[in-house]
Amino acid sequence: MIYLTAFLVPLVYVFLRVFQQKNITHDQELLMIITSYGITAGELLTVTLIVTKGWDIYLPLGTGGAVGCILAARFHKKFFSKKNEKKYFSSELVDECYKTVGLHKSKEK
Repeated sequence: MIYLTAFLVPLVYVFLRVFQQKNITHDQELLMIITSYGITAGELLTVTLIVTKGWDIYLPLGTGGAVGCILAARFHKKFFSKKNEKKYFSSELVDECYKTVGLHKSKEK
């Protein structure tokens, strides 16, 4: 069970870190804020796993991180490419989310 956990924790953690980088690159401010909380949880869980199990979980940690990296890049490309942006994220919904958290998305391109 610990090896499955050691695979899944970095998978999600690295997924969120790569997803965060894509959000920064594509100026997705609301998603930057939300993703930061998941990254913090992933960091804490990863450190906890390393402290409790040591080098025994090196392989599942690395493998989970590699899988998370590839999945995040593919996920972001699928849902945030220009052709799919309007399909999955209506501008009205995004604008409403920005207003809710007090941000105003720039209309400039």
